[in-house]
Amino acid sequence: MYKPIRRVDLVEGGTVIRQGDYFTLGLQPFDSNGEIPDLSDKVIVVVIAQGYKIFYETTADFRDNVIYFTVDDNIGSGTFNVELTVTDSSDESYKHKYPADDSLRITLTPSTDDLEKSGAGVITVAMLKDELRTIQEDYEVRSDERIDNSLTAVEEVRINTEAERVATENVKNETLDAKNATEAAAALAEEKALLAQSKSDLVDERMTELEDVDAVQFDSRLNSVTQQLADKANQSDLEMEASRINNLVAHAGDTDGNAELLDIRVVNGTIYDTAGEAVRSILTLAQEYADLKTANVLVAKDASELQPFADQLEALGGGVLQLLPNREYTLETTLTLGDNVTLRGAGWSTVITISDNAPLTEYQLESARSDHPGGIARIYPIITNRNRQGERNKGIVIENLTVDGNGDNQPINRGQGQANVWFHNAQECTMRDVKAVNSVYDADRDNGHHAFCVLIMFSSEINITSCYLERAGYETVGIRDGAENIVVDRSTIKHGKSHCVQLAMNWLRRGIGGKNVTISDCIIINDGDGRNGITTHYGEDATIKGCLIDVPGRAIFLFESSHRITVTNNQIRTNQTSVYLGRDNASEPLSTNLIFSNNQVECMREGITSHAVMIGKAERVTVEGNRLRSLSGDGVNALRYCKDINVKNNLIECVRTGVYLEGPSHCLVTGNIVLSALRGVTDDGNSDQVLVKDNDVYGATHTTEKIRINGTNKIVKDNLPMDAQ
Repeated sequence: MYKPIRRVDLVEGGTVIRQGDYFTLGLQPFDSNGEIPDLSDKVIVVVIAQGYKIFYETTADFRDNVIYFTVDDNIGSGTFNVELTVTDSSDESYKHKYPADDSLRITLTPSTDDLEKSGAGVITVAMLKDELRTIQEDYEVRSDERIDNSLTAVEEVRINTEAERVATENVKNETLDAKNATEAAAALAEEKALLAQSKSDLVDERMTELEDVDAVQFDSRLNSVTQQLADKANQSDLEMEASRINNLVAHAGDTDGNAELLDIRVVNGTIYDTAGEAVRSILTLAQEYADLKTANVLVAKDASELQPFADQLEALGGGVLQLLPNREYTLETTLTLGDNVTLRGAGWSTVITISDNAPLTEYQLESARSDHPGGIARIYPIITNRNRQGERNKGIVIENLTVDGNGDNQPINRGQGQANVWFHNAQECTMRDVKAVNSVYDADRDNGHHAFCVLIMFSSEINITSCYLERAGYETVGIRDGAENIVVDRSTIKHGKSHCVQLAMNWLRRGIGGKNVTISDCIIINDGDGRNGITTHYGEDATIKGCLIDVPGRAIFLFESSHRITVTNNQIRTNQTSVYLGRDNASEPLSTNLIFSNNQVECMREGITSHAVMIGKAERVTVEGNRLRSLSGDGVNALRYCKDINVKNNLIECVRTGVYLEGPSHCLVTGNIVLSALRGVTDDGNSDQVLVKDNDVYGATHTTEKIRINGTNKIVKDNLPMDAQ
């Protein structure tokens, strides 16, 4: 199970910032027990790095259980790792790193801070070369500094290791002396210890009983324990008056060899200073449990209580099913939630999982797919809503916990889908601060067997926010048949074997595949044998904005019959054609009203032709204000079955053609800057009704094809073909 030894939660500020914008972040640290450590007297150093290069270093303050630090310099743009090192000036052996994994990242989107004004309003290749040379020189200087610092650190570690070895030897000798002294006194203390232990065992037994009763019973139970202790043979040796409850001591006769009942000072893993404090903590906890019950809050201590408590809260009209920290609840079947029920953990250390080959509840849905036997799709969720016929469940909240699908130990071909969380026929529901991982990863996708971390179907007004979703055998997030008014924001979505996010109706082929969907400020990563980022298939009225997308396949794939989709202000990096606007197949349904604006795209594949943006079977498409880079293909490639295309004001750097028109009609190509391309703006001779105007081309090696349009009804004017300066 994924569990970093130390982690931090972002409680102030955001992870996507405009370059040059000074900002302050607040991070709440957690140790391996899921508790907040006290760092008030510690030295906290913050390093912001990218790869092997440090871009910024500062110190942080710790107040109100939160680490605060401010970045007051322009450190460039891109995605950076943030690492915190905590040391103690009075203890050289104290050194901790936060977080233990690479989960803390910030993204600085490019701004105009690094641009210089010029008469032509463009940047030349020579200027780019100077900038690269400066970056290289700065990198070399920083690398030398890092190497020197590393050598110094290695020497310090060697010296410290030797000192620790000597100290360990000294401690060993002192321990041996102490052991000899202890053995000499053991015989004398044995009789007294046995008496104290017998009394301690009695108190432990009674305190165990006290933990499971209501607060209203505690006073009488505590009096009963006191009376039983007073009835012991050595009752005169115990003084139980209230003035000494803070130092509960068992005497062994009329001697001064008293032994505090140490075991009673430990409650749920917490060691209290005195036994009295431990007793009162149990009383307080019991009172809190009683208060929770009166407020429709039930606390489940193990998996067997989850479904009965959920049913009880549903019967009461709603409430909170509270789970405990640092606890794993292993289900044998599906957990269903009713109206207005909140399933709340105590952080990601609260884990809901399923047993190996768990007999999850099977839900059957009508399907039009030929690979669904008998026209039935079968879903196996770990957590779902009640799924009432004819009426939607409302007000369900799942928050602050981990849902682990234990996918490596489940049947590969489990029906047509296992889902960690499934919203079906639900409305106004929220999933917040949830870590959903490990759905069946090796599902047989070719035969219709899929797996999801989150699956939404025939539901509306569903919010997925601040979640960490990773490793699913088909889609990490599936926004499927009949889903509408869906928001996915500020979440990390990783490792969907086909897609990280898909808006589609091609599973059951019933209804719209996602309508009125917003995906914003998310980190979307697919590596290993995963493929695509965000895909729409019969999706409508969707917005994808402010996301960082790094995948080996297509970052954005607006499949067939995608309508009114806006993709804006994203950072995209891929190893295939990065963005498809419409299906690259003339026989597929048409997509319309697609906007791709103000994005930064890097298509890093070399050797095999891959484009930054490809426009397929689509009409009314706008590609505007983007920075597009391709190492093996075109900046924008418009196919013959697209129409009403507007490509304007883009900065394009590629090795083939800046804008290539393969027979589209009704095209505007205006105001673009093309750098270092084989060709500037050209067509295959089959385009129709094309306006090419006010484009600047630099360094095209085919001098006769910097601007070349051979199609019909063309207007080519006011362009500026130029060689590199």
